[in-house]
Amino acid sequence: MTENKSGIEKKACNTQKKKKSIRLMFILLMVLTMVYVVVWSIKTPSAIEDLNNNIDLPYKFTTPMSECDIVEKKIEDEYEYGVYVETYNGDSYRFSGYPDMSSSYKLTSYYTKNTKVSLFGFKVGDSLNEANKLLRKHGYISRDKDTCYYEYRNGGIVVLITVKHGDGSSNDYFKDGVIVNYMIKLESTDKKHIGYYK
Repeated sequence: MTENKSGIEKKACNTQKKKKSIRLMFILLMVLTMVYVVVWSIKTPSAIEDLNNNIDLPYKFTTPMSECDIVEKKIEDEYEYGVYVETYNGDSYRFSGYPDMSSSYKLTSYYTKNTKVSLFGFKVGDSLNEANKLLRKHGYISRDKDTCYYEYRNGGIVVLITVKHGDGSSNDYFKDGVIVNYMIKLESTDKKHIGYYK
């Protein structure tokens, strides 16, 4: 009887330990999530300011569309989530809700194959190796890459770079890849679920 009683006590003690561990893991997960959200929300505005100071565009990121000299004939495509505008020199801009998709339209994306537009000191036609150094210097982290496409992130800013390779092979792309185009986009939240969640 005594052995049975001590076995029951051990099981109860183990159950309490498991519950305590689960609670601690849940609290830790919540704290880490909150830290990520706070860091992301603090880091992104300063990263946007740095971006705007290091790219020569007629509009600054997060500028409201109403403040830009966009005329109707320039609007290429109108989507439920934003407006794309293409220019004669191969650039395109996207205005969409920011910081949330339900917000008013602001400049949130830029795509170029223009060799005259410098981003942090690199341009289309430069080596990916040089772009990598300059992006890292400005706090961007390489997140995803394959033989032709490279993604860098800094807070809620994503820079996507497309490269081509001199000899056509997929080996050592990073060493001698030449930038063909790049795109910058700001990520918006979707608290009201107006986006792809419908």
